[in-house]
Amino acid sequence: MRAHYIVIALALVVPACGKKKPKGLGDKKAACENIYKQYSSRQDPKVWSDACMAAPDENIRCINLIMEEAKDGACKKLINSPERTSLVLVLNGKPEASPEPSPSASADPSASPDPSASPDPSASPAAITIPPPPDGKLTAFKGGNNWGTFDADKALYITTGDKRIVAITRDCEKFTCSMVDKGGGVDSDKLQKACPDATYVELTIDRGDPPGEPAVGPIKVEGYISRFSSMGGLTGSNPVEGSSLTEVTAKQVSGKIDFKDGDSGALGSFVAKVCK
Repeated sequence: MRAHYIVIALALVVPACGKKKPKGLGDKKAACENIYKQYSSRQDPKVWSDACMAAPDENIRCINLIMEEAKDGACKKLINSPERTSLVLVLNGKPEASPEPSPSASADPSASPDPSASPDPSASPAAITIPPPPDGKLTAFKGGNNWGTFDADKALYITTGDKRIVAITRDCEKFTCSMVDKGGGVDSDKLQKACPDATYVELTIDRGDPPGEPAVGPIKVEGYISRFSSMGGLTGSNPVEGSSLTEVTAKQVSGKIDFKDGDSGALGSFVAKVCK
């Protein structure tokens, strides 16, 4: 059910029931190199390698599944984990330009590397400014980059288990409830088949504790974005404030989205058809 950027898995194997055994991690170093290549990362190779090798094996196994990770149920559960979010930021980032070393410094093989040559993982992401989209549209930023304007006036409202999801696409006129995965959310395989150039956003509404049905008024959301070849969270592991619902009926749910989380976020409004 998802695609590139980063996702995460585990899965139970019950041969007697005919379930397919999940693909293992294999050589971790090779997996890290493959991820870097497949995602066309602009990050410094050593910065990525160090972060990848230090990350939990299960996170790397899932990321390395590329287009298949969404079919692994355990990976889906790790989508908003702090470790995954941290890895996405590293993978999607690029090293800051550093001054050229002086001849004397480069000639000395014993010289210690300049720590400023690699991004400081503790540094706060640069603030972003999201341009307001037209009414009924939504603009999403990921990693400081504008991922475009989405057709939020043709969104879907999905009820799955304990989750309530608003799904929004761009570059897909054929987006319908038939593209909802049986386990909930967007079935990326069906969406890609119908709209190869599509990008989609899933906004999971926080239902509170104890959980209740979303109602008109302020809401917290967790955001996820995918364009098949890359994917990742718009938020960290916790729901963020700033959004609201303006209408909730049996057929339609509408609202306003306005949140930022680090160098990612979304702004706009949506009108979503309720999927039965």
